[in-house]
Amino acid sequence: MAAATTSSDVGNTLAKRVLVWQILVAALASGLLGFLVVVGVIQANRRPDQIGAPRPAWDDDQPAQAQAAPPPAGLMGLSPLSMVALIIVPLQISLGLAMPMMIGSAIRRTLAREIRGGSTAGENRELSPQQESRLLDAYQASTIIGAALPEGAGFVAGVAYMFDGNPILLGGAFLSLLAVLLRFPWQSRVQYWLNWQKEQLTTELAMLRDFPMEKQF
Repeated sequence: MAAATTSSDVGNTLAKRVLVWQILVAALASGLLGFLVVVGVIQANRRPDQIGAPRPAWDDDQPAQAQAAPPPAGLMGLSPLSMVALIIVPLQISLGLAMPMMIGSAIRRTLAREIRGGSTAGENRELSPQQESRLLDAYQASTIIGAALPEGAGFVAGVAYMFDGNPILLGGAFLSLLAVLLRFPWQSRVQYWLNWQKEQLTTELAMLRDFPMEKQF
């Protein structure tokens, strides 16, 4: 007969999963930070006439006019690349905040329908280990998406800064890095999220009991 799952076993399993997520987010953040450091060093070692016109290091015999050719200017003097980067950064950060909430809401509502549809389901029914694991899977997906979206925006802003040298782009890149770091999953944070999802699930089960219409969910 299989041994019953204890709270200690559940805690150990959660700790192992959280450690994997922490390593993942740290890897994403460190990759972006390393890239921005390299971009900053490249930009700092450029002569003023090279900013905005990257060229091979061996091509030092070009006339100054050719070396200083700026990229085509767009709105407010920004190049098209800078404009794209300044759009992508807030968009990706916003999506990185919204998508995790949508994922958590979707899995919670699916569980609510499943629990309510069971023959022994009740409003205060405890989640099974499998259902709790599905909630944690949703947290894992939301963590990956919530960190990867702003990381991508940070790379775009870093590339744009390397070409144009606009400090606003560097600020956008570091803002993206901050958004990645804010997704770091401390175990207490994961446990709080899990408890909150359970509370919301209880509320939605009550709504299904009072208003049993599938179209609500």
